[in-house]
This record gives sequence, structure tokens and C-alpha cells, in this order.
Amino acid sequence: MNTMLVTPKKLALTFLFALLLFSVFSTPGIARTKQDAIHAFLDKTKQELGYKNSVQNKTAAVIPTARVIQLAPFIDYKLPDNADLYYFFQAHQNSDGGFGNVEGEKSDFNTTIQALYGLLGLKTNISILTHWGAVEYLNKTLSEIIYYNQTIGNTTVLIHRTNITSSELLSISNFIKVANLFSFAWNFNTTLLIKQALDLQFNNGSYASLLDAEAAITFLSIFSLTPTDVYGATQYLLSLRKDKKGFSTLHELAPSIITTYKILGLLDNLGYKFDQLEDKADLVKYILDHQDSTGGFFEEGGPVPTIETTYYAVFSLFLLGSLSELQQKEFIVSEGFVSLPIFLLYLSFFTLVLPIRKRKNKD
Repeated sequence: MNTMLVTPKKLALTFLFALLLFSVFSTPGIARTKQDAIHAFLDKTKQELGYKNSVQNKTAAVIPTARVIQLAPFIDYKLPDNADLYYFFQAHQNSDGGFGNVEGEKSDFNTTIQALYGLLGLKTNISILTHWGAVEYLNKTLSEIIYYNQTIGNTTVLIHRTNITSSELLSISNFIKVANLFSFAWNFNTTLLIKQALDLQFNNGSYASLLDAEAAITFLSIFSLTPTDVYGATQYLLSLRKDKKGFSTLHELAPSIITTYKILGLLDNLGYKFDQLEDKADLVKYILDHQDSTGGFFEEGGPVPTIETTYYAVFSLFLLGSLSELQQKEFIVSEGFVSLPIFLLYLSFFTLVLPIRKRKNKD
């Protein structure tokens, strides 16, 4: 009577082979891509209408919902029905035409800009948006930023402000970009604003802060202009990289995903070629290392992954020409990643099996 001796090595091989079969045929499977994991994270943040910024948040909001709509075509994510999303945005619009981030919140300039980006992603007809009144809200708010009233005799005239802050200049830039995308009419003197943007740069090419650099470079790029010293501006931005990882402001102790995204965007506006970026692979790894087991990306030191950070991470990879990294299959532990790429499982399988087969044939 022949008996087959079951050795520990045979048990290990049997388990490994079963694991491989499971990884191939199971749904969603033990092997999934980083992009699949992002889909799973977004699905967990999806509400009946709209998306909340994190799994832990209680209510959906305009900005994360707009971010998901912008992300969708870059990661092949299927959005809910357009009618539901339209209804969501309408529910967050106030009587002044602006949008609040959560229902019942007062209108906010940046939230309204993001809402329009979201509606743009839904391929909304321009005439519908004009009817909604968001343009009037933005124009009115922008006029209050750029001009002030001054009475001369019996006449009140609008005077162009000369002390516009970098934050305000950035808001103006965001408005112009949206207006150009939707073919909205806008009419104000840009000559003074262009001069102010140019004057934000120091003689050595640097800036007082990243905010100054962001405001200046973003505004100038809208008009196909660049800072006076492009090389100096580029070197200033590159100097903000820390330890071959991400980028940080001068006041941040550690790099962050949002700052990395901002600086990559500014370098792109300056015409920088990322293939010449020193240790580009390390930067890509830094970004990917911030994806956790839920599939979302978290901020440096942040408690949980958010849609906002995931948005910045994905578009940072896009700017670096590294979106294909999201197609990499991983060995999943529990709900998420992370440790072992699936190809290593196959490699280890054949490494173990082939020597045994050779020995068996020799016997």
C-alpha cells in the first residue's frame, strides 16, 4: 500500500498555489491595482447624493464631490447618474448664486469655483450655468476684491486697488481660468495685476513665500507670461524639496502631498521637464507611500485619507507622467495593500516548484 508523505514543504506549496488561484479568480480578488483601491475608497465616501471628504465625515460636501468628478476620467472611475449630481449641486446653491460647501452654509468664492469645475466635468451646458446665477455671484465678489468705491464731489467712482494680497490674486486667477473654460465674459484691467505679479519676485529669482510664488506664476501663466527670472523661480521651487521626498514650504517641518502638488503644478507652468527632476523615482515612491489600506491617500501626519489628498496625489502622479504606477498589482492584506507585489508570488512559486520537479525527474 503506497502512502504519500505530506511534508511541510508540500503543505506550503499547496497553500501558495491555492493563494495564487484565489488571487486570479476571486472578485474583487486578493490582487488588485492601486487604481482599483482608489475606486473602493471613493465608493466608501459616496453618499446617496454627492461624496464626503473622508469615510469618517458624516455629510457630503461640494468640494470633495467636485474633486471626484475631476478625478474620474483620469482613473476610469464610474460616476453616479448625472441627474443625481446636478440635484446635489443645486441643493448647495444659495439665493445669491454662490455655493456653500455643505447644505445650509453661506456662499464661498472658492467653493463656487470648485462647484463650477464639477459641473464642467458633467459637461453642463453654459446657458444652464448662466441661468443658475453663479457667474453673477463670482463677478460681484471679484469686483469687491479688485475695486473700492470713492466719492469725488457728488460722484462715486470705482478705484482699482493697488494693495491686492497674494491670496486675492490667486482667487482672481481661479476666476479667470473658470471664466475662460466656460466662455464667461469678464472685464477688468489686468495691466496693474500683471505688474504686481511680476513685482512679487525678488532680484535673486526667489519669493517671500510659496503663496507669493503660486499667486504670481499662476496669474502670469493665464496670459502666457512668465516671471522675469524663470530660472531663479524654478530653482526657488526645487529648493523646497526635502530629503529626496516631497516638497514643503519654508515653515513646514515635513513635506506634504498638497505642497508637492502645488509646486509640481507651478514647475509645469514654468515649462519644467520632469524627466530632468533629480530622484524622480523617489518622489513617485513618496506619493505612493501615502496610499493606505482603504485605497485613499493621506496627508503627512494626517489621521485619515481624504478625497482632497487623493486628488492631489493622483494629479501629482499625472504631472510626473507616472499615472501608470496606479496600474501596478499588489498583494492585498485585509481590505488594502500593501506589502508584496503579486508578481513576487508567482516568482516565488516557480522558484520553489522548478527545483522540486527537477529533483523528482532525476529520481
